[in-house]
Amino acid sequence: MPLSSNVITCEYAAKVKGIPLRNELKTLILTTDKGLYVLNLPGNMYADFRAVKRYLGVNEACLASLEDLKKLGFQKGTVCPALKKYGNCHSLYLKKLCV
Repeated sequence: MPLSSNVITCEYAAKVKGIPLRNELKTLILTTDKGLYVLNLPGNMYADFRAVKRYLGVNEACLASLEDLKKLGFQKGTVCPALKKYGNCHSLYLKKLCV
């Protein structure tokens, strides 16, 4: 559904669409020891970075920096799983990685 205004957060997108936050998809780009990963999760959940690190077998995992996002052609609030490819990023969608 195209939105009539610029949206940066899942909370705002859900509000504009008139849907529950749990029905909005949140996409995070993560930097890890093994490279970049895309984590898709429901809008009302948060990434459990300890679970992500355990699952991937890495020591470090954090949100990609704005510089990393710009290299992929994104700005804050423009990451969407349906609109663009993510280069060499691997995809994750596991409920056990969320809280």
